[in-house]
Amino acid sequence: MHKACFNSSRLIVDSISKSEDYSTIKKYFILIYCIFFLII
Repeated sequence: MHKACFNSSRLIVDSISKSEDYSTIKKYFILIYCIFFLII
């Protein structure tokens, strides 16, 4: 489960480095928070 979280965070970092679209970044962060709540 933790490995999946790290992979998703890496993908988000890559997307941020490629294109600095705050709207998409916010969407990704919301998805991460949802995943963390599901895990915990």
